[in-house]
Amino acid sequence: MNMASPLLISQAREHFFVEKEDSPDAFALPEWRGAALDRNRYELHRMPQQLWEAIRAVLSEPSCFVCGYAPIGQPEPPGVLISMDWEGFAAAAHNPAKVSPEWVAYDQKERMAILAGFDVTIVGFPSAVADEVDRILSRDGATLRELTRGDFGSESEWPFLATVVK
Repeated sequence: MNMASPLLISQAREHFFVEKEDSPDAFALPEWRGAALDRNRYELHRMPQQLWEAIRAVLSEPSCFVCGYAPIGQPEPPGVLISMDWEGFAAAAHNPAKVSPEWVAYDQKERMAILAGFDVTIVGFPSAVADEVDRILSRDGATLRELTRGDFGSESEWPFLATVVK
């Protein structure tokens, strides 16, 4: 299903992610997997540049929707189309990631979703797309699972991580 119009952050969170405690899956869409990253280790993008570039290479889309929260008392704004270029994403004046404490990014074809939460960034993909991202990351000796372990340790220590990296 392609997105007809930009989602609000609450809609995007519910559409792509399961945020209930003790859920057997971190993703709302079937057969997705990804990485969990320590949001505070990274700047605006909330992930290492090597992962961002791998996502760009696999998706080959110039932009994604980014949605964030509005100031208290104002309605949630819909997501805005932002460049997926590393520098372009950071430079976009209207990028919700610059002002919202939490944000969600997703592509129009639902092949990628990013939840930049208060303490963790969850990046997810359908399994076939995740395999392609891993293939690109492996050129630098990394995988989605290894990036997760690098930030949080083994998924055996944190059961939630196992619902992400599968």
